[in-house]
Amino acid sequence: MRERSMMERQYVIDAMTVGDTWRMFRIMAEFVEGFEHLADISPAVSIFGSARVRPDAPEYQLTQRLAGLLVKRGYAVITGGPRHNGGGQQGGSRGRRAIGGAKHRVAF
Repeated sequence: MRERSMMERQYVIDAMTVGDTWRMFRIMAEFVEGFEHLADISPAVSIFGSARVRPDAPEYQLTQRLAGLLVKRGYAVITGGPRHNGGGQQGGSRGRRAIGGAKHRVAF
């Protein structure tokens, strides 16, 4: 039984490629870049939300209004990547944009 276990572990090591091992460092680099970018944005609020919320939903409209109010009071509003598939993040992004708040792209 012990011999089989050793063989299985060796297979996992052999199956790893150099690309797989460097992937961890690329992911870490993305975190570092994101944190460096966010360090210059203060004060800020991040908005997360479901992509299933439609623009006519009360939650969407509330998020849009809240984002606008936050921008008026000097907060940066941070949402997801450049193209939201609708939902709460899009509502926040539209609310920020309607007031003229700056766009902060953090997604890579």
